[in-house]
Amino acid sequence: MAGPSSLSGQKRRAFRSVQEAREKLSYKSAGKPEFDYELLMMFVRNELSAAITTPLLAVVVAMGAMFWSSPRQLLLWLCCIFVTKGILVGICRQFSKESRDGMNVASWRSKITAAEFLYGVTWHRWFSSAH
Repeated sequence: MAGPSSLSGQKRRAFRSVQEAREKLSYKSAGKPEFDYELLMMFVRNELSAAITTPLLAVVVAMGAMFWSSPRQLLLWLCCIFVTKGILVGICRQFSKESRDGMNVASWRSKITAAEFLYGVTWHRWFSSAH
């Protein structure tokens, strides 16, 4: 049977292990540029592969919303969705064409984050004004 001192030692080791894992996953820690680049590239590939599907989803949502919303409002929202998605896809294409050597990953992360935020706000704006 384990005594109280061995149990507390196990807890300390487990806590230290969890803390180290959190530090490795945290952006605040000095992450490796290769890892940051790979994360961004994964996001870019996913965005480029879904470049058509999410605007099609917006069209389906707009068609369903025709019962309670004006056509003018829906068309304006769809235009905003298409423009913001176009901006995001354009930035993602630029990133994928950029040479990996000497790339400023932090700058690209900021650009992609801003474009994704703008696209998300466009979706949110519709849902917050639809009811």
